[in-house]
Amino acid sequence: MSFTTRPCRDEHTGIKTAVFCVYRCDRKYLSLLEYYKQDIDILERLGYKVIIATKISEFPSHCDLFVLWWWRWLWLVGPIVKMRKWTLCVTGTFDTDAYAKRPKWQKLMIKSGFRWGDLNIFVGKEMMAEAQRIGTLKRASYSPHIISDQYAVNTSVSRNPHIVFNIAHKMISNMNRKMIPELVEAFAIVLKSIPDAHLILAGEPSTGQIILETRVKELGIENAVTFLGIISFEDKINYLQSCGVYCQVSRYEGFGLAIAEAMACGAPVLVSNCGSVPEVVGDAGMYVPDLSVESIASSLLTLMTDRQLADSYGAKASDRINTCFRQTVRYEHFRSELSKLD
Repeated sequence: MSFTTRPCRDEHTGIKTAVFCVYRCDRKYLSLLEYYKQDIDILERLGYKVIIATKISEFPSHCDLFVLWWWRWLWLVGPIVKMRKWTLCVTGTFDTDAYAKRPKWQKLMIKSGFRWGDLNIFVGKEMMAEAQRIGTLKRASYSPHIISDQYAVNTSVSRNPHIVFNIAHKMISNMNRKMIPELVEAFAIVLKSIPDAHLILAGEPSTGQIILETRVKELGIENAVTFLGIISFEDKINYLQSCGVYCQVSRYEGFGLAIAEAMACGAPVLVSNCGSVPEVVGDAGMYVPDLSVESIASSLLTLMTDRQLADSYGAKASDRINTCFRQTVRYEHFRSELSKLD
């Protein structure tokens, strides 16, 4: 996948140009995060020469399609794009939980931006409905995140029923939203019944890492918890294919991409009924009855000891992803919606 910075349209070949903009984003995340890479790939498959832009100075002099990720910057980027008479498609997650917590002036700015998008493609039905309640959107549609074919069941790999796996960025706000501290507390309870259980926590270390490490030491469970930090794509898939449970009990999820990746690999998932998670998981995973540490611990114990139940969830999970969340689904949606704008 080759990224160019500021090319003009090739007038000789007639190749169409698409700007893929994630405003004020560190460029490293464009190659690290699956949902960015997948949409760039879709645009390339649709025949576009893709230009990456993270700031206004990187906008080219011409493009045929401008794709903006995240609605929160539409108020700023939208007027510039429409002034240049470019077609503007907005996609990604509209984080309704974060929006509700914003000050009133920020809400007004975000809402004011809704007028600019020619096409709005949401990855969750719940967030699309909330955005439509907040303001008027042109051509709103639903197309979920997709899972690459590399995330799949590997029958040659044996699952260890006593390994609990989670992957999350350890920035404090994100760590708290994904309830990683509560997972650590719940796992300490699990160890009393399953002494050889092991909790593996992957994801970029950040401001919350030291908090987790300190609590693990206070609980005296250092030997049963491993912090991996950032892991390779291959290692990520290996852990998803071999863990006994993938646990991501969150206070809010705009989609839950890591959950879907775990499901694709046949991992039994333990989740909460929040945001768009039910749209992803359906009946192919276990939901905690509430967000208490005790409920997380009890649910983990059930999945770790009842292998028939866990295996049934894993089989249903991979089937659900194969049916609803593979690349063809989102590719065809983009192709169809964009053709209506021509």
